[in-house]
Amino acid sequence: MQVIYVDKTVIVPGKETPLTFTINNVGRSTLHNLQFRWENDDGIILPVSGTAGRYVDSIEIDDSVEIEYMVMASTNADPDLYPIDLILTYDDPSGSGESTFTTTAGIYVGGETDFEVSFDSSTGGEVSLNIANTGSNPASAVSVNLPQQQGWRVTGTRTSMVGSLAKGDYTIASFAAQGTGDLMVDVAYTDTMGNRRNEEYTIDIDTPRNVTEVLGTGANAGARAGRQTTASQGLSITAIVGIVIAALIVAGGAYWFIRRRSGKRK
Repeated sequence: MQVIYVDKTVIVPGKETPLTFTINNVGRSTLHNLQFRWENDDGIILPVSGTAGRYVDSIEIDDSVEIEYMVMASTNADPDLYPIDLILTYDDPSGSGESTFTTTAGIYVGGETDFEVSFDSSTGGEVSLNIANTGSNPASAVSVNLPQQQGWRVTGTRTSMVGSLAKGDYTIASFAAQGTGDLMVDVAYTDTMGNRRNEEYTIDIDTPRNVTEVLGTGANAGARAGRQTTASQGLSITAIVGIVIAALIVAGGAYWFIRRRSGKRK
């Protein structure tokens, strides 16, 4: 009897994944001239290089051998459990020819995904972030959270519920937040296997302080703004008066000079 064990049960589409099959000889005779191969009728899971067939010279009683592959699942594969057929042929210990052992294993294609988080804009005390699903699997129940951190003050909710993001999709999450420098962002989602996952990101944001930070809030802000307006008006009036006085001085000097020359001629 031969038992074939598969060490990997989940493959993320588009990623090279090591896949190892272990063949155990649990019988009463040494096995010779083993030919092992595996097949996926859907063509979703394939070896990256070489073929799926391998040769093993022999396996002693109670011994085992590992056969390793690098495989990849199609990026167009839907998250699902895909069957692969395992076929092992060997010389029958009784000398009656060749024997074949077949079985089926299930490998799940799907699982986790990847995100890219980037700064979008900051206006009026609101910070907007781009959330893109850059992986090979869809994500559901996606939420974006701004944890407590130095340099940033969140005045509204810290969590934005995004919903589902198919692979290649993106959305914008906005927060009522103020600050500068690095911004820590947590993205939580449910993968295709139903597992809840959380990813942490750090974004470098250098946004100018907004008006409420410069002037303050409430009556204090209004008083400062009023002082700025009054100062501007005072400066404008002073400039106008200065121009008028200078014009009068120039006109008086010209009048005096003309009268003086007229007196000398007489």
